[in-house]
Amino acid sequence: MKRIGTYLNQKGEKFTIFLQDAQVPSDATYWGYFFVVEDSQKRQIPFSALIKKDSLSRKQDADKFVIGDPLNYLQGLLDATEDGKTPLMGPTTKDWFVMPGRSR
Repeated sequence: MKRIGTYLNQKGEKFTIFLQDAQVPSDATYWGYFFVVEDSQKRQIPFSALIKKDSLSRKQDADKFVIGDPLNYLQGLLDATEDGKTPLMGPTTKDWFVMPGRSR
């Protein structure tokens, strides 16, 4: 798991954000990731992120992209997070999404 930064939400709560690859079948039509967010009380909140391969066919391109728009979307979810509780939101585009989910 790689630490990719911190985020201070609108309520003043600080989060540390980690990223790890999800294990997906080699013939999957998507790249899979987990954002693991640690709050100030060291609670970890997992988020799943998927990027369709027909949108970004190379893994290295998906690796760069996931820390762009998907990370920005995650930070928006963190703005609505209070005391470790996150809103349930669905896919944001036809090519990628981020939502609360399980890691590992």
